[in-house]
Amino acid sequence: MNTQLNEIKEAEGLPAALEALEAQQLDQGFIQDDLKGLKRYRLIDSNDDSRAFTAQLNKKRADRHLGAGRKIPPLRTDSINNGCFLCAHIINILYIRFAQF
Repeated sequence: MNTQLNEIKEAEGLPAALEALEAQQLDQGFIQDDLKGLKRYRLIDSNDDSRAFTAQLNKKRADRHLGAGRKIPPLRTDSINNGCFLCAHIINILYIRFAQF
């Protein structure tokens, strides 16, 4: 994936590479919310407009406790452990992979 993203970046620029990464992450289920329903509110101090605060509201986030993710893996991806991404085997792999950082 990194090679593909670098090729896209060289040919079309960084924004195109980031769009390709987002599309891949949505396809793989890593990103599950495209944020199209996100609403941003900018609150500006009425006495000093250089002071502002931005708040975001994402109604989908309220449903995060209901569970998320794919029931079946994307194309060209093997399902292991009946699709359980929190089983001991997967947790161990993730621990080994990220413990080095």
